[in-house]
Amino acid sequence: MDAKTADFVRTVLTGGRGQDLVHTINMALYGVWGLFRAIEERPNIDQLIYGSGPGGGDYFGPYVWDAIYSPAVGSAEDRMWSRLQISEASSLMEDDQRYLKHPVGWAGDREYIGFHMMRTVMGAASECLGYDDDYSDSDLRSYCASFFEALLDVVSDLDEAAAAEQSTGHGVAHLLAGIASQSGAVGLVDIACGFGNALKEAILAGAHGVRGADVDDRLLAIAEMRAEVHGMTGDFAKVSAFDAREKGYQNGTGIVLDPPLETSISAVVPSVDTGGLSDDSLWLRAAWDLAPRGGRAVVVLSRESLELGRIGNEFLTGLVAGGSVRGLIVLPASARSNGAAPTVIWVLKRAVAGTEAASGILVVDARVLVSEDQLADGDVTVASSRAIIASINAWVEREEFDLPVRAAHIVRISELSGPTRTIPLPRQMEYDGERGLADPTNGRLLTSLSLENFKSFEAGIAVLRPLTLIFGPNSAGKSTMIQSLLLLKESLHAGRVTTRGEQVDLGSFDSVVHSHDTTRRVGVKVSFRPSPDAPIRTFSPSPLAGREFRFSFESQVPGRISWTHMTVGTDRNSVKFIGPASSRKLPIVESGNLTNFFETHAPLDPLMADVVEAFVPGAANRAETRQSLPRPFDHDRWNLLRNSVLEAMPFQDLSSIAAEFSGLKPTGMWKDVPHDSGWTDALIEPMRAMLGVTAAVADELEQLFERLTYLGPVRPAPQRLYSLGPASDDALAAQLLILSEQPHALRRVNEWLTRLGLRYQIAIERFVNRGGASTDVLGLSLIDPRSDLQLSTTDVGYGVSQIVPLVMGLTTSRNAVVCIEQPELHLHPGLQAELGDLLIDSVRELGRGNQIIAETHSEHLMLRVQRRIREGLIDAEDVSVLYVDQNSAGESRVQRLRLDSVGAFIDEWPSGFFEERYDEVFGADL
Repeated sequence: MDAKTADFVRTVLTGGRGQDLVHTINMALYGVWGLFRAIEERPNIDQLIYGSGPGGGDYFGPYVWDAIYSPAVGSAEDRMWSRLQISEASSLMEDDQRYLKHPVGWAGDREYIGFHMMRTVMGAASECLGYDDDYSDSDLRSYCASFFEALLDVVSDLDEAAAAEQSTGHGVAHLLAGIASQSGAVGLVDIACGFGNALKEAILAGAHGVRGADVDDRLLAIAEMRAEVHGMTGDFAKVSAFDAREKGYQNGTGIVLDPPLETSISAVVPSVDTGGLSDDSLWLRAAWDLAPRGGRAVVVLSRESLELGRIGNEFLTGLVAGGSVRGLIVLPASARSNGAAPTVIWVLKRAVAGTEAASGILVVDARVLVSEDQLADGDVTVASSRAIIASINAWVEREEFDLPVRAAHIVRISELSGPTRTIPLPRQMEYDGERGLADPTNGRLLTSLSLENFKSFEAGIAVLRPLTLIFGPNSAGKSTMIQSLLLLKESLHAGRVTTRGEQVDLGSFDSVVHSHDTTRRVGVKVSFRPSPDAPIRTFSPSPLAGREFRFSFESQVPGRISWTHMTVGTDRNSVKFIGPASSRKLPIVESGNLTNFFETHAPLDPLMADVVEAFVPGAANRAETRQSLPRPFDHDRWNLLRNSVLEAMPFQDLSSIAAEFSGLKPTGMWKDVPHDSGWTDALIEPMRAMLGVTAAVADELEQLFERLTYLGPVRPAPQRLYSLGPASDDALAAQLLILSEQPHALRRVNEWLTRLGLRYQIAIERFVNRGGASTDVLGLSLIDPRSDLQLSTTDVGYGVSQIVPLVMGLTTSRNAVVCIEQPELHLHPGLQAELGDLLIDSVRELGRGNQIIAETHSEHLMLRVQRRIREGLIDAEDVSVLYVDQNSAGESRVQRLRLDSVGAFIDEWPSGFFEERYDEVFGADL
């Protein structure tokens, strides 16, 4: 936003004089549109602008009146006035003396209020544009468009959740318009047009006509005015997507439909007969009904639409089988600011009679391309959008495309048969080692856990995957693995080794150390990958490095635990620290680390370089550090640093360099080196880079563990009421808040409760405290659909109170590590298999993107996971089955039992487990 536009918005909003901001913006939008029409109808409008002055005046009135309101208000003005409810807003001003300059009786006069807003807008325009500049009518029209867009940005800032339902992100709108635009009488039809983002993009791209429809009068008015200030009149009508065909909205056009997925169709259009279809299928059917022969329709659907076998998606399945689906584009979760999961653009094309059906579907993962661009626009970048549009159009017309292998691939329709079939993403298909693409099976959250002298483990290494299931006899050490992660979470939060915290109580050091031998040192190491939320550049020169964090602690003094050694870094470049001792207060860098760190020829991956560059200056808060960091860490810079170290290090001793820590986190800085140490300036920059990596990795780890949650075998029972005050840290309250703001998530919870055999549905009510306190309250109740009775959570069985938190936790978490003990408790054995589906849904990348580490005994759960691997719903490499047992000395051992591509075990189960059913049926002696 340029300075003049910013000044304009500020002046207009100030002109509202305390009135309701939404009404003020509505009238301001109306005023900008009126100004645009004045420019169109009256050449040399600069007399109008400059005659008004900042405060208006006698010269102002005649020009405004003649240009806009004389001899009478036109039909377009009348329509906008009515749809924006300006008369209703006017009535609110009657008793507001801050707003009025004239007698109160004038406030209800329609022409006065409109005149006032024109006066405010034109006065702001004259003040912000300046009197000395010479503007052409074209310049002024351009500024009108700029002013209009800036006011819409204010609308979005007022209520981001509502704006996400009412408008489409800039990059996504560019995508939709570019793919759906067709030749014909009208270039683009946007059903459920909202603010008209896609229509604006089509106009800017040169469309020769647009049409819009929506069920909201205000949105229609804004979309119509917006199209006009961008230079095009169109047809806008109050029509639902399900009535658009009867209103003649198919007329050889490209169809765009980006519906409010966060709201059920029955809430938007109560009259629609769902026929048992899912909302995804209904939205798709509405667009399909409008698509003409040879024309295209693009529809934004939920990520669940990719599961073709899902109940209620029959229409989706039929279109896929018939070859009418030509493309699928997976969007990042950020494309819808009030959504927590990716969405999918479905590209449809009706075949012309006599033509052959398509041979496959082009699947594009826009999330990969988004991270490639430096010009991110919050959802999908315009540059990425152009590449996707070109490839989709080429595929639809000629079955050709030009996108990187990891971003796009073809799914043959013949591959999508079967009762439960998920359309695979490009990143699930292929790994490109030469171009450094992260391994999709390891690219998310924790990848391994190593224990040393931790309780029953003298040594143990566990491979972790998105879905990790831990089996084994009682008291074998299964819970110990989860406890070690909770200890690390508590310690990072407290800034010291903590064996007793909010979520774990391991007792004193002698209870934690193996064999209660207090002379031993306990070690915990985790390997992990960058968060999916991080801006990963997928096409880096070298593979993205994994991260590692290992720390050891001991108790040399009874009752006092301190860390002794720590290794922090990547799997290629790590740094070792020796903890503080009685003779020194700060940790030191282990001798030789600088040489070891730079010995590798591979530079830091770009993500790590960016993190170092962003994180270290903030931690150090020094201008000279910010200026001296290498920008960026490329091959040449890396080699310079490496050569500098290798030349200088033979003559340096770094063993006395004291590193600065904040709790258990290295800050990336070090204590000033004495002048007589012989240190050379050649080592300053490499040292900063090396310690910067440790600070960045520790910061990533802390962020990851902030999203680690724990659900024990005894879960907190839901309460009737939850406080939402600023001091509230109740996890269930946070989950309920998400559900209260996202109806689709609440529906998802209730669907899973039904699948898990509960006859109750969750109902949430929010009570806003209007008594001056800042605390709101959420009320939680359960509805029995059979009788419509509303019950308190304390009125139902204990098992229900234990299952509800589990379902809520797995459904509301995203990109989190969820540790669960015995999730199958309180579930009938016949329903434990459904629990397996819930876990899979939570970990899938297009599900919640979580990582689940569950300690369980359920054979039914395991069998369901094997079945879903066989059906292709989850990949075998995304599942880690761990078996924990103890040897004759009481030492725990962990073994991974591998699964093949059809869900069968490659490794045999250890004797004595999952054999009970066989023994009971056939007898143990057979």
